[in-house]
Amino acid sequence: MKLKSSLITILILLILFILSSSPIIAIADDKDKGKLDEFEKALEDTTRKGKKKTTKASKENDTITDDSIAGQLFLHASLFVFRLYTYFPGEKEAFYNGDLFSVKFQKYPYASGKDGLMTFDEGKFYSIDISTNYLYESADLNGVGFKLRFSPITFFNFTYQVTRLHEETNGANDRLTISDFHLNYYRFRFPEFTMWWGLGSKLISGDNDYSGFSYNHGFEWYLHTPISVHYNYKASNINTVFVSDHTFNLNYHWKPYFMYLGYQSYNAGSVSIKGCSIGVGFFY
Repeated sequence: MKLKSSLITILILLILFILSSSPIIAIADDKDKGKLDEFEKALEDTTRKGKKKTTKASKENDTITDDSIAGQLFLHASLFVFRLYTYFPGEKEAFYNGDLFSVKFQKYPYASGKDGLMTFDEGKFYSIDISTNYLYESADLNGVGFKLRFSPITFFNFTYQVTRLHEETNGANDRLTISDFHLNYYRFRFPEFTMWWGLGSKLISGDNDYSGFSYNHGFEWYLHTPISVHYNYKASNINTVFVSDHTFNLNYHWKPYFMYLGYQSYNAGSVSIKGCSIGVGFFY
């Protein structure tokens, strides 16, 4: 049985490696513009372009637009922090049996048959899960993703995620890579529900590289064995452009392995890339 589990784990690792490193992308020097090109163009730093004459009204409109983008990000984060991210008096006694360290990780979700990833029973202090997925928007635009989440203790996790998008336009190819790294704090750590928020950075690479500060929050709701719901929202401000992405997955767990169907979207300004996703992963 151990040999069989080891072989399955090795097979999944090989699939992860092949999907994340395979040369599925070809770069064309002379290509028609597609959605990936529009997405990258939306991130260009307008301050590097040549100056042009503007009226006072247009300058004021530009200022209002920039302020509204920054204000939207700040307001969204502030409201969430104020309502959900603070510690409530008596929370330790009400939810954690008087001890914040009473929560442990299970080997994998539903390992006990009832609790999700976290439990108040016997468990371990760390958790690692790895997954990969395929994203489909259209026959011309799709991609593959990879995610690694490492939780050294039940209070925090480090998450790295990368998505490589590929688009074919009239026989030519374009590509875009979106990656981010976050340090997340587990705000709520219940057997049936976990919620986190975190800060980090986002990198978008195409013909040029763009990077910026990133914020995210999300939750995992363990409805009933073997089903769970995963949601994650990320937001960045790159070159005064509001960039966000959403992930919603319906997971099916089987021992340390899981598979899921979901929805993903990436947004930069008015440009949006969205589609259905399917993925597999495992807990260690």
